[in-house]
Amino acid sequence: MKKSGIIFTIKSISLKKSAKSPAWSLVVAYLSLYLKPRYLPDIFSRAWALKILLLVATTGLLWFNTTRIAGSQSTEDNGIFNRIVQLVITSTPTPTPTITPSPTPTPTPLMLPLRLIIEKLGVDAEIEFVGVDENGKMEVPSQWGNVAWFKNGPVPGEPGNVVIAGHYDTDRGRPAVFYNLARLAAGDIIQVSTIFENTLTFQVTGSESYAYDQVPIDYIFGTYDIPRLVLLTCNGYFNRGIQSYSHRIAVFSELL
Repeated sequence: MKKSGIIFTIKSISLKKSAKSPAWSLVVAYLSLYLKPRYLPDIFSRAWALKILLLVATTGLLWFNTTRIAGSQSTEDNGIFNRIVQLVITSTPTPTPTITPSPTPTPTPLMLPLRLIIEKLGVDAEIEFVGVDENGKMEVPSQWGNVAWFKNGPVPGEPGNVVIAGHYDTDRGRPAVFYNLARLAAGDIIQVSTIFENTLTFQVTGSESYAYDQVPIDYIFGTYDIPRLVLLTCNGYFNRGIQSYSHRIAVFSELL
């Protein structure tokens, strides 16, 4: 049977936490719920569930920080957990300063993605959260019609490359979600809807095609000082020797 999909070998970014950390336990609960969409088939139900877990996670973080200060303990709280509670932390009232402060930068809002919309291609796809597999390759969507966000990278709206991948075709050779991705050109619009029912709009700046074994991983998954979105899929001809397509296409876009 023909294999289809996207294969990108990347450096695994591990999120190491103490199993005894209450904060990390909340994150595990949060991701466990989100990563099992079959228990919440309705997208709005899932969105509300995420909001509820956000509130619980925030309460847990405030309790955890209070306990940590009282006991002079230290722990490592980074990665996706910090993004989950970022809005609450940055929106906490600041005491009146005794001197004139420098302007406070506007905090990056929480933008955990739900759906990818590309009107030009007729795409309105659910976004799955994925990491890397045991071989160090980016995981692919579980459904032909879904896309996959690389959760170890930036959250949409943050500086850096937000990477979303999708299948080119199915195992039977039928068009999948990114079958027409190569049709996107500079100026086209891509949208990402988030759990707080707002929409981020990106504008395509260009695209590149690479041989399957020459994909510039550091460039595609690299860090940048502006919010960008990179869409990935297969391209070219099907190579039976490697049981995959000969090329990969990357469409680059920037947040408007």
